[in-house]
Amino acid sequence: MATLEPSESRRVRTEALRGSVQISAYGAPDGAKWARQAAALGGTHMRLTNIFEESTAQAASNAGDKLGEMNNKVRAAVDAGFRIIIDFSYYRNLLIKEGTNPYFLEWPAWLSPMAQILTMQFPGADYDYAHAPEVAAVALSGEPDILWGDNNPTQQAKSPDQYLWAIWQQAIAVRKLDYDGPITAGGFNHLNSDGPDRGAYGDAVDRLAAVPWVDALTFHGYDEPAKLQPGISKFVDVAQSGGKLALMEECGFNSDNTTDTARAAKFRALAPCVAASGLSGLGLWNGYDVRATHPETMKAWGEVVAAMPVLGRGGAAASAGGGSEPTPASWTTFSGDATPGDTFIASLEGNALCVGPRSEWGTVTVPAVGQKRLATIPPAVLDNRKPQRVIYPLLKTDGTSDGATIEVWPNKTVVTNVPANGGGKRIAPMMYAPLA
Repeated sequence: MATLEPSESRRVRTEALRGSVQISAYGAPDGAKWARQAAALGGTHMRLTNIFEESTAQAASNAGDKLGEMNNKVRAAVDAGFRIIIDFSYYRNLLIKEGTNPYFLEWPAWLSPMAQILTMQFPGADYDYAHAPEVAAVALSGEPDILWGDNNPTQQAKSPDQYLWAIWQQAIAVRKLDYDGPITAGGFNHLNSDGPDRGAYGDAVDRLAAVPWVDALTFHGYDEPAKLQPGISKFVDVAQSGGKLALMEECGFNSDNTTDTARAAKFRALAPCVAASGLSGLGLWNGYDVRATHPETMKAWGEVVAAMPVLGRGGAAASAGGGSEPTPASWTTFSGDATPGDTFIASLEGNALCVGPRSEWGTVTVPAVGQKRLATIPPAVLDNRKPQRVIYPLLKTDGTSDGATIEVWPNKTVVTNVPANGGGKRIAPMMYAPLA
């Protein structure tokens, strides 16, 4: 039975979240279409949200076979190389909708809805979701109202003590269902120059960073850049003070009332906030608002992904107390397979492989379309270890995307997928692939 106390295996699985890019699967019933779009966005993980939206009765009876829809898109995502994050915020939303305050429920009240997902057979496998290696994390209900929320007291925790107790109850339920992977918590919406807005949350975020039964802290990046620039870095400091990863679980700007250029400008303003922080992962809400029909926004989101400081300011081995400076990476240099004149570099960083072009502008030459091997990672870099499959966008030299992707495969190769008439110079990212 999984326990609330941390373990070495859980630590390793949590480390694998470094460099993750979560793409919400909300509003995406077609899993194959979602996977193609998410790959172009540099996504690595499918985040399952809003599994049920009508009522707790709908959830209990699986009305509309929403679980079947979920399984289909999970299978398509996994087949395309993505890992899965299950977010239980949807049940919090249903409770509030029906007038029940979720922050005052003991763990047995969470057991049934969580069991509905975690004990269900994983699609195409002989194990359930709780024991699926494809499930990278479970997210407890986020976007809390703690000291704010008087407009709807049913959704207000009312104190940091009550909020911490409520999240602990959810964690107990998850572990009683024998899920032993990483648990993420937070989804905090309000940041300021001090990091988490303590006017909204009191000391809840600081205390959540210190508890042993949560493995990573999350926030949502919807504030203006003036708040996010200092806020993200300070939030990361709070998370790292408790030895936790900090993940921006979601951000985004809806396309309904803004032009492509205006939305691109918002994402570009976010990029330096991310670069100056120490974030371990990013997330995009509803990736269909960033798509090929919005080329400037696609390009700008690619800049946000490229700005992510994968190891964080403290490095992979930083301790809660600050510790010593991380050892600089030792890079291995090697030539490409498709174009021998291209040079690549690779290194192990903690529990992951970092690989990409050794080029000031990140350019590589892809002489052929279709799926082709671009480079082979030297045996000395990985020895007997294997990287997980990851997928990143492979942009054209003008920064736009035509859907081309670049991947790291477990067979230690770098592979490109380029559409017709797409050969030639491309911009390749430095890629981060957790070890399998």
